[in-house]
Amino acid sequence: MQRPILGIFLIAFGLLLLVQRTQVLSGDYFLIILGLALIASYFVTVQHRTGLLVAGSILIAIGAYSNLPIRLNADYLFFLSLGMAFAFVVIAEKIVGRTTIWPLYPAFALAFVSIIIYAAQHGLASAIIPYWPVVLILAGAIVLLSARR
Repeated sequence: MQRPILGIFLIAFGLLLLVQRTQVLSGDYFLIILGLALIASYFVTVQHRTGLLVAGSILIAIGAYSNLPIRLNADYLFFLSLGMAFAFVVIAEKIVGRTTIWPLYPAFALAFVSIIIYAAQHGLASAIIPYWPVVLILAGAIVLLSARR
């Protein structure tokens, strides 16, 4: 870790701990602010280390889910927020002029898990189950076609 990144991280982390001790922020907001500090470190540094971006966006997703007022039958939103965190990595990398596609794989997988959980919680699973073989065939075809490129 380079000195500017370490310095920014230590200052942000120290300030957050100080603010949390005064009980101005709950732990959930602490995760969001720490995630924002990591993302800010990504954009401030010249190297644009993707690890800062991934960690920051995941912390923000977890903090945002933790701050939802209603969690009753909304477990799918946790996986959806994590998927959006990985999609954000692709967008942020594009902003700085880099093309990164690997975060799309966990983004789509997490979104898919979110859809499955939503369907199970809302009684839609019986409508989806007959189409599983078709989904698997399409997924296999996509993997084979992408391997040819």
